[in-house]
Amino acid sequence: MIWKELKINNERLRLSSSDIMKEGKKYSMICEFRGGTFISQISSKTEQDAFFIWIKNQIEQKEDIIFTKEDKFVLSKEIDFDIHYPVLLQNLKNIWSADFSLRDEYVSLVIVKTCEE
Repeated sequence: MIWKELKINNERLRLSSSDIMKEGKKYSMICEFRGGTFISQISSKTEQDAFFIWIKNQIEQKEDIIFTKEDKFVLSKEIDFDIHYPVLLQNLKNIWSADFSLRDEYVSLVIVKTCEE
């Protein structure tokens, strides 16, 4: 199980990925990487949590659909949720970008809140 540690008012809070997924909204995750476009949906409370869950799912996925085994290893070691987080796109509602680089390659991730559950 992957844990997410947050600092809120100088207090550390640890959440498991299963705690985050219990209830929330549906987010569509649109990833462009190495010439491919990959789309999935995630239920979570916030877009930040959707990003966290998506990353966790990619690392834990047995098949190399988007990322190779080496990519997943680097992703698990280098992703920093204090630095990498979704940013609301200007003049839009419910659409965020969470782009990052992975082994000197650009990963574009668009997060769209698609509905309340």
